[in-house]
Amino acid sequence: MIRVGGVRRLGGLVAAATAAVAVVVSVVFAVQALAFQWTTAEAVGEVVAVHPVPDDAGAPQPDKHVVVVEYPDRNGQFRRFDQQITGTAPEKNAELFVRYRMGPPVEARLANLWWLWRPATIASGVALIAAMAAEEALRNRRRLSASGMK
Repeated sequence: MIRVGGVRRLGGLVAAATAAVAVVVSVVFAVQALAFQWTTAEAVGEVVAVHPVPDDAGAPQPDKHVVVVEYPDRNGQFRRFDQQITGTAPEKNAELFVRYRMGPPVEARLANLWWLWRPATIASGVALIAAMAAEEALRNRRRLSASGMK
């Protein structure tokens, strides 16, 4: 039996440990996202302000914005929250779906599935890549010797 040894084995073990940690992180993020989806209500909110996010020099970044959204909760009370978004900002007075937690403290986010599930998805991708690297590094291979090919 041929054994994997040396640097390749160490690299495989590090990749396997990284994959295990990434799986745990992914599960934690997925549970948080699922709990937020199950424990929140949905409403239609209106964009009341859009502000560009300044960079370190103070110049506005074209792809980052803080969006202020106002929405009515189930009691008819209007609430506001702001959220930083990347990409194209919605226009003022645009209607967006909002998910909000009804109990105190009231927490609200834009109802965008990618923004909600992005941390879990990225951690899962890291786990998959690390697991494939670990499998490749720890795989036993038969080596052909130069003196005789069998």
